Amino acid sequence: MQALSFLSGAILLGANLIYIIRIWQGETKPIRGSWITWAVLDIALIAGMYIKDAVNGQVVAGTVTSSIIAGMSICWGKPGWSTLRLRSKEIPIEKICLWVLPFGLALWWFTRNADWNIIVSNTLIAFACLPTYASAWKDPKREDKTAWTMMLISSLVMLPAIRAWTIADATQPIVWLVTQIPMVYIVWLHHPKQNRLV
Repeated sequence: MQALSFLSGAILLGANLIYIIRIWQGETKPIRGSWITWAVLDIALIAGMYIKDAVNGQVVAGTVTSSIIAGMSICWGKPGWSTLRLRSKEIPIEKICLWVLPFGLALWWFTRNADWNIIVSNTLIAFACLPTYASAWKDPKREDKTAWTMMLISSLVMLPAIRAWTIADATQPIVWLVTQIPMVYIVWLHHPKQNRLV
């Protein structure tokens, strides 16, 4: 299991290094708000997993590289905070995630149970994906196919490395897998010009 956890982390590290290179080359435009939000949430998540002795290779690689990509997105990413349009209303997804995060940390503090932080952080990580999905749906070329495919492979490798089916050990690998599947679909199979809704 440790070997698979390490392999998952190595694959994710490779995926995000490709993503970083594509940003540097100007071929990928990360959504600034999503990556900053993910970096903050990853840090909160890994803190909770550390307390529960559930840190794995994937979450370590993800936290380190999301922080680097968040920094790069300030200079080379899509500017501003993304919103999601629902019935003519603009919803500031990333800002909502950052506003809600202290709630999870407060639950952790008052209950002395890091599971609450892990649940809230993972929920917000999934929620923060929505602007990136929307951006990629409009133009899949904004995202890198190879990087997202490797991220998905990392999550598939991580599944059999889950030590126990507890909140601390299983939530993060499952949430990351579920959030990567739509992105891989979008970058490989979605064709905006053929979609009448776009």
